[in-house]
Amino acid sequence: MTIYWPGVLSCVFLLYLVLVSIFFIASSLPRYKPRQFKTVNLAVRVIIPCRGLDLELKANLECIKNQDYSNFKVVAVVDSEDDPATQAITDAGLDHLVAGFQEYSGSGKVKAIATAITKATEDVIVIADSDITVRRDWLSFLVAPFSDPSYGVSTTFPVFKPVAGFWSRFKSVWGQIGQGMMETSLTRFGWGGSLAFRKSLIEGKLEEFLGMVSDDTFLTRKCNEAGLAIYYESRAAPYILSNEDFSRFSEWSNRQTALLGTTGRGIITVGIAIYLNQCLLYVSAIALTIIVSPLYALFLAPYALAVIVSFRRIPFRFPLLVPGTFLLPFVYVANLITASRMKEITWRDRTYSLHGGGKTKV
Repeated sequence: MTIYWPGVLSCVFLLYLVLVSIFFIASSLPRYKPRQFKTVNLAVRVIIPCRGLDLELKANLECIKNQDYSNFKVVAVVDSEDDPATQAITDAGLDHLVAGFQEYSGSGKVKAIATAITKATEDVIVIADSDITVRRDWLSFLVAPFSDPSYGVSTTFPVFKPVAGFWSRFKSVWGQIGQGMMETSLTRFGWGGSLAFRKSLIEGKLEEFLGMVSDDTFLTRKCNEAGLAIYYESRAAPYILSNEDFSRFSEWSNRQTALLGTTGRGIITVGIAIYLNQCLLYVSAIALTIIVSPLYALFLAPYALAVIVSFRRIPFRFPLLVPGTFLLPFVYVANLITASRMKEITWRDRTYSLHGGGKTKV
């Protein structure tokens, strides 16, 4: 019997497209619903590491200060009294500390957080980036999961509000990658821009922490090692003003992807495999629709669903949402490949090794 190999290969490829389509449709379907927790009144220390002047810095600090949660204190941390952020902190009516531990190799943010933790008596610590804008109920939502002892970290993920051109808007689309990862416990991580954790996770480990570049990957790992869960609170999501051009967006997205890669050795490889398949699906669907039959446009159903999800997740409406959702997997593959080769990152004008030892001093 003669086997007609072109026909067999065509059937195999068609089956592949069907299976990949099913995978991406299933992964886009709603799968996350916030829990309701008991009201808590735990003592909370909010730490805001500051370096330089973020967009609307004073307003950001004030909205963190003016929360409807009753039992909390806020402290900002700067590198020095000469930091431009110091005046905005004073104008917002907040106390501040100057970061210590300068002999350690960790990032400036890690040193700032460690400095504030050594002064804190509260059992719950909240890290807030200085560029986030939050609602008055942000802290209440973020702290509520600690009424359940099974949670060690409570976190959220931001929405990027575009205030400039194409890449500012595309950053808003790109942020959906993080939101999607948060919506399943398999890929959930602590996002250090808005993260609450039990101080017990870091007690006795401060020196190890001071050798880290990323505070959130460290806390994610320690939470997992303690056998505790990470809770994702979408209702606490802040927004961040985005004024990126291509250069700033490229640096930021590659850095974020590289930091994510430090949470697990295979995560970048898995990411490349997943998003390459999504790219191949989109390209194949368009090519087959044009060359063979309009019926192959059905393989663009995952893209159509992704557009709907984009409109659900992003409250800021702009035309780029539709083509940007199509471009997203192609850009993210480029981020992943770039991140896989990165040995260091630049963060707030400082360069850090991604593979330095935990207790190395400089």
